[in-house]
Formats: sequence, structure tokens, C-alpha cells
Amino acid sequence: MKTLLQSLCFFCLMPISAFAAPLSFTVNMSEAVTVSGCPANCPRIAVDVGGVTRYASYASGTGGSALTFTYTPQVGDVDLDGVTVSSPVDLNGGTIVDLNGNAISDLTFTPPNTANVKINYPSLGMDFVYDADGRYTLNGTAYNDLSSFLTAAGGTFSRGSVGTYFDSTGTLQTASANTPRFDHDPVTHAAKGILIEEQRTNLLAYSEQFDNASWVKSNSTIVANATTAPDGTMTADKLVENTNNSTHYMWIAPTMTSGVAYTFSVFLKKAERDIAIIDSDTDGTPGWVYVDLSNGTFGAQSGTLLSKSIIAVGSDWYKVSISYTADRVAMQPCVFLANNIPSYSYIGDGTSGIYVWGAQLEQGAFPTSYIPTTNAAVARHGDIFQIPYSANFLSTKGAWYAEAFNAPDTSFKRIIGTNIADGYLTYGTNGAALQSWDGVSNMQVTISPSASDSIYGKYALGWDNSTMTRSLVANAGAIGSGGYADGYQQSTAVWIGGAGGYALNSHVRKAKYYPVRVSDTQLQLLTQ
Repeated sequence: MKTLLQSLCFFCLMPISAFAAPLSFTVNMSEAVTVSGCPANCPRIAVDVGGVTRYASYASGTGGSALTFTYTPQVGDVDLDGVTVSSPVDLNGGTIVDLNGNAISDLTFTPPNTANVKINYPSLGMDFVYDADGRYTLNGTAYNDLSSFLTAAGGTFSRGSVGTYFDSTGTLQTASANTPRFDHDPVTHAAKGILIEEQRTNLLAYSEQFDNASWVKSNSTIVANATTAPDGTMTADKLVENTNNSTHYMWIAPTMTSGVAYTFSVFLKKAERDIAIIDSDTDGTPGWVYVDLSNGTFGAQSGTLLSKSIIAVGSDWYKVSISYTADRVAMQPCVFLANNIPSYSYIGDGTSGIYVWGAQLEQGAFPTSYIPTTNAAVARHGDIFQIPYSANFLSTKGAWYAEAFNAPDTSFKRIIGTNIADGYLTYGTNGAALQSWDGVSNMQVTISPSASDSIYGKYALGWDNSTMTRSLVANAGAIGSGGYADGYQQSTAVWIGGAGGYALNSHVRKAKYYPVRVSDTQLQLLTQ
């Protein structure tokens, strides 16, 4: 009497909430049979899951010719190139006999093609782009909002102030204190994930009220509330040239510290004029750059800038920024009108200009999200997202996985990992390298293609303190692997996107933790 494995019923890369669903096999016998030995000695079928042997145990069918075997994935199971089913059926101390009590002589079968039967079952899963509030799992239980997930995991999210972000319509919104920001591309409206930033302060008063006397107008005037701003309100002003043959600009005089890096940013939109100059000071030092608002490009540059950026935010608006090192205390960030490149001293017509909104000066070598102000400087507190170790993690082995956009600066910023200097994934060298630190030695692999604000990467780290081995991979590239002298240490909590001086200052799309040392092959498959 022979067996024949006739059908296989399972999902193939289903959403994360389905990862604990059983994998069912149906074995068709040539006649009715009786199965015995369960539950202690159930017949079973071996299933290779990412190099780990699991078993699909007999579940039902005794008295008939169709026997069902089921395997329920365990937390930590990962097999992204397809599980493998082994023949023959393992009696495991049980029996399969015909209705007359005769033992089955041959329980072999031809294993089916299970290359598309894939399993991905982390103990902790966070998908920040699933919908407006993400989707999350903790040890097999799914949560459809971040609040309920954090309650179950004992985690917290905090930010002691409001913060801005772009919603799914591309409109700049303000999130209340301690509310996470699920940010979007303002033009494509694609979800970018959860935004995690360090604390920053907008040093400029009246960031949207350029008609205020704090903003000095030279050969120019301000028309208040002239058009719709990026936040959807009628609060954007218009900088208008007068008729003098001169330079036409506005400036403000905050207090700065010489030798410190600052970033000046402002939202600009073309009107009758489509050329502007963003300048670090009215005397042109340490640097300035032309901006073409008709196509969102930079023109000629003068002096020394640490960096510059121009980002389209929809409806012909651009967020333009320059970063530079202050060379004195009394500097005056300013915006010039220009009638072409490279001319910015000209006879004005008294009516032409550009739209301006949301000016910001912050200490740091790159821009962060917009911080509105009125009559004084305003601080946006840092985002802190953490989950305690407790029963959620094993400290001796495991694997991290994350999808994230590049941090805007070149220093090392954490994507996911502990709040001490052990066992985390971190960016370095401006999105070109991924690193992990064990407390003594560093491991690094190349990120290719390099991550950027518009290209996110996929990253994974696996470790095992019992063998003192670890592996690191970015975007399914070459595995970096080796031993280490100091084990990854247990900490009190795990950061998502870092915190304090380690804050990512960018977006995390997804993050996962597996309580097993995931194989190098599976780490590469996770990140492809």
C-alpha cells in the first residue's frame, strides 16, 4: 500500500498577521486507514524551514483515505527560498494501518515543489507603511494600531513637543506632543514610514510672518497672506521688489555662535520671479547659492557651504536649505530676489516677486522638519521610540531586520538596536556603509546602492553569543561575517530609529526581531 502526497495548502508571503497560520499537507492513501499514537506519538512529516527541521504532525483523517498533516510556524522561523518536505512519513512511534489492522509497508512519496512556500515569522514585527497607523505583531498576535501594540509590548513613544510631517495628501500637518509622525513624500504621497529626529530649535522668530519688523526688507516689501502655504493655510507671504536699481531682499538677525554649523531653510515658490538666492549673510559669507524655482535646481554658488538641498513639496513649492559654519555671532540669513542667473542687482518693477513661507535656522549641518515660530525661538523635542527587553527579546542570540531611508548626515545613526553600544544596526559615511558594534569591535558592510532620502535600504544583522559569531548584510549584498570577543549585551530597551545623539533623523519603514540566529542565506533573502 503506497502513499501519495497530493496537495499542499499554505500561504506564500502573506501579510505578517498570517505568519502563524498552519501549513497543511494532504496525503492520499490507496484505501481507508486508521491512525493511532496521538498526541504523544503522532505520525509526522519532516519539513526543513531555513535549515531547521520542523514537523508537520498528523491532524485528521483517520477512518478515511485522506490524511492531513499540519505544521504551525514557530516564532523565529524564516525560510524565504521555500521550505523542503522530506519523505517518507515518520511514524514517530505511532501507527498507520488499514481497516483490517495491517501495517502500511511503504510510506514514501515524491516530495512536491515547495519553492513558493515561504515563511517569515519574527517575534516582533513593525510595519510603519502598512496604513495610516501601521501594523504590528508581537509573538504571533497582530495589532492594527501603534498604541495597542505599544501597550502589549510595554513600549513607549515620546516627543515632548509638537512636530510637523506630510500626510498622505502631501499637506504639511502638525502632530501633537507624544504623537508619532507617519510621514509621506509630499509629491508622490508615498508612505515613508515613521519619522525619528533629534531635538532641534528654530532660532528665527516669526517664521511665517515676514511682514513683522524682525524681518528687515531691503528695496522690497512683503504682501502678507498672499497665497496658500504648504500646510494648506492662506499664510504664505510674497516678497516683492521695489523700483530701485539695487538688490532686493529680506533678512533677519538671530544670535549665532562662531565656529558652529547652522542650517538655514525656507519654503519658496515662484511668482513673477522664479530665481532667488539663499544666503548665509547679507555680506555673502561664508556662502550663498542661486535657486531656480521654475525647475527646482541650483545655479551658481559662491563661498563655502557644508551642503545644500532643494526638495519639491508640491504645488510648485520647494524647501530650500543651505548649511554652513558661522564665522561670527552677528550673521543675517537672507533671501534675495533675482531677475536671472547670475544677476541679482537690477531695476525692479515694483510688483514682481516670489512667495515665501516657513523660514528656519537650526544648529546642525543638515535640515530637519519644519518648526513653526511666532515671537520667539521654538524647540522640537526628540522622538524616542523604545520597547523593553523583558520577554520580547533574547539577549544571547537573535537577528534584526530593518528598512530605512538614509540619515542626512555622515555620523553614525542607529536604525534599530539597544540603547547601549552593543548589537545595533547603524548608518555611516552618508548612507554608504552599515555597521554593527559589539562593545569592542566593529563590523561594516557596504550599502549598495547607497541609501538616500528617496531610496530606502534593507538591512539585517544576526548574532549568537554561544558561538560568538555575527553576520551583517545590506540590500542582499555580500555577507560580512566573523567572530567577536565581547558578547552582545542585554540592555533595558531597544530603540527604533535611535534617540538623543544617535537619532536617525530620517524614516524607518519596517523593523523586525527574530529570537534565533537567522542563517546567512536567510539574512540575504530578507534584504533582497
